[in-house]
Amino acid sequence: AKELQKEVSARFVVFSDIKNKIIKLQADLCEVSPPEIEEMLNGHVYSDRVCEQLTDYHNYLSEIFETRKKYISEMAVEIVKLWDALDVDEETRNRFLQTHNAFSQKNVQDCIDEAERLTKIRNDHLPEIIEKMKKEISNICDDLSYSEEQKQEIYEKCDNDKLDEKSSENEIAKDIQFYS
Repeated sequence: AKELQKEVSARFVVFSDIKNKIIKLQADLCEVSPPEIEEMLNGHVYSDRVCEQLTDYHNYLSEIFETRKKYISEMAVEIVKLWDALDVDEETRNRFLQTHNAFSQKNVQDCIDEAERLTKIRNDHLPEIIEKMKKEISNICDDLSYSEEQKQEIYEKCDNDKLDEKSSENEIAKDIQFYS
């Protein structure tokens, strides 16, 4: 009887650990367990089969968490770049960040939508943004005591890089048409 009690206690510890991890991941992901998993989590069966199924579910949630975390991190970098280019105020940034601090599917979609919205605004205001950036480059050049000639070289290099990018894009488009 003592050996069985030890086995039950050991399995209960394993079960409780898995259960706590699942509950935390579900909160972070804003996900709800399927009914069969919920039944296991609320039950008092600590069999190998139950622990194995819960471990599989935990691994599944962990994969979703890591995927969403990586994707949201990548989207955050893009959104911050767009915010910077558009001079979005700190209050607006903080409001967005405070309401999007979980790794839910809704937050992933909201990040995609925000990046698309900001990209459209950026594209609509591209000439003004380019002029602002040229002014910033000019100010940096002034701080570094560059001559007007050196500034022009930098502007030309920027223009040439843009042309090279467009040329590469055109070549890729031609290749796609050729092979289609």
